Amino acid sequence: GINGVGKSNIMSLIAMAFGKKGARIAGGNFFPHFDEYFIITEEEYNQQSENKYEAYLKISTKNGIIQKRLGLKNDIDEGRGIRTLPRSTNFFTPNETIKYVEEETKENFNIGDSGRIPIPTIFISLSRLFPMGETKLKEKSINVNNEIIKEGIIKKYIEWYNRVLPLSIDINKYKVSNIKKVVNANGRIHVELKGSDARTESVGEDNLGTIITALVDFFYLKQKQQNDYTGGILCIDEVDASLHPSAQIRLFELLEELSDELKLQILLTTHSITILEKIIKKENRDFDNYRLAYILDPKTPRIKDNIKSIDDIKADMYDENVYYKPIIKVCLLYTSPSPRDATLS
Repeated sequence: GINGVGKSNIMSLIAMAFGKKGARIAGGNFFPHFDEYFIITEEEYNQQSENKYEAYLKISTKNGIIQKRLGLKNDIDEGRGIRTLPRSTNFFTPNETIKYVEEETKENFNIGDSGRIPIPTIFISLSRLFPMGETKLKEKSINVNNEIIKEGIIKKYIEWYNRVLPLSIDINKYKVSNIKKVVNANGRIHVELKGSDARTESVGEDNLGTIITALVDFFYLKQKQQNDYTGGILCIDEVDASLHPSAQIRLFELLEELSDELKLQILLTTHSITILEKIIKKENRDFDNYRLAYILDPKTPRIKDNIKSIDDIKADMYDENVYYKPIIKVCLLYTSPSPRDATLS
């Protein structure tokens, strides 16, 4: 959908219902916090008595559903800002009491009233696009004897990075570090590209490094947990930002492949026709595993139905009014004085 329609907000609310403790390679964890990415002022919070901010989420599992109501909590006095909490709700089963739903969820899934669904989750926000040459960086070299190099994590990073931007990293000669921008909540792995260092990378190259870091985080988690690994959730805001269309296609294909290999559910927001065309074609072939939610009109947001091709949303994307010429079927019967000469056209 267009700017301001709520794509990032929806995705962030979904992400805040999930999370599991555990350290990521370059800092941070698999437990995203709303106030790390978004700000709600106290004035806006105080107005919610008139326009209550709530979102309802239904999570389908093999053992039934989990229901969560995402509301706001003011923790400014505790230094945590205004954040979202996933409370129990009976929104999707109104015939049941909230107390019953809460007890059933606790018994079946060991998730309390304000507990998150315990799935490792990473939310990649647009703060990653702040140019590294225009912000303060903290960079720490990673020694060749480090565990992530010994266990092949960096080789996997290079393999996936070069899949999207071919020949960017020399597989036989590279320098590895952990970098963190002061504007970011989390750091990322940095493997030096040919002919550049951390400060001279393009925004697109930097963006890709953040996404690949998240993927190797899940790869490493899977290696460590072995049979206990249950997959994760990866959310990427504006996945196409700063990437050439050919790189967008290769990144989409990499994400598609790793969603199976690493058992990931991946949520993306995008304005890219390239990405939209890919997901529409995938959805037409495999509706269970690929979905496009195209949101119309920021004043009265709603999901557009029956998208079968990119042509179905181009008018909205380009603010065009489309007029369809009606197909007129004409049957002309002409009868001559002689039946033998009668024609039908």
